Amino acid sequence: MVSNISVEYSHALQKFEAAKTPEEKLAALLEMKSYAPSHKGAEKMRADLTRKISELKSEIERSKTQGAKRGGSAPSMYVKKEGTGQIVLIGTPNSGKSWLLNKLVGKEIAEVTPYPFATKEPAPGMMDYQGAHIQLVELPALIEGSSEGKAQGKEIIGVIRNADAVVLVVTSKEQGLTLINELSKSLIYLNRTRPPISVKVSEFPGVQISG
Repeated sequence: MVSNISVEYSHALQKFEAAKTPEEKLAALLEMKSYAPSHKGAEKMRADLTRKISELKSEIERSKTQGAKRGGSAPSMYVKKEGTGQIVLIGTPNSGKSWLLNKLVGKEIAEVTPYPFATKEPAPGMMDYQGAHIQLVELPALIEGSSEGKAQGKEIIGVIRNADAVVLVVTSKEQGLTLINELSKSLIYLNRTRPPISVKVSEFPGVQISG
């Protein structure tokens, strides 16, 4: 703990420790961050507060999604981007995505089960890497036919398309080929350089984009 914290920070910390709901904890954390020392010695404290705030925001969003699900609607696949970048973990059923997410984040974010299709909606968590906060998102399993809409495949692939990077979690070559094939059918090609795009002033009104 940084020694020269203010009285306001101490009061906010007491609010956090007494908070009973995620919303109350989030409000206290935001207050703590506003009163956190700004000197170099408090960098770790500020980074830890940022990580906790991002995790709580994700937890609150998941709770809202689960509440909508209980109301009869399909699980939402939308994941708001947080941190430095968003990396999605994808795989076929029982490939170990939940286990890997928990290990990388350092806490229990997703439930690890022996049966398939336990993950029914995105499970986001924040990983600290050399001071950068990387958002990892475990997605529901992809199967053969996901590109055609099976098992909410199109919604899941939409999240993949919006991510900054993709990690394939597989236990066999066949699983990897299934994932690559379904993504290719959706025009998502991994490990390829993006085609060059040039923006030029057109002779006509407007902007011409080619490539």
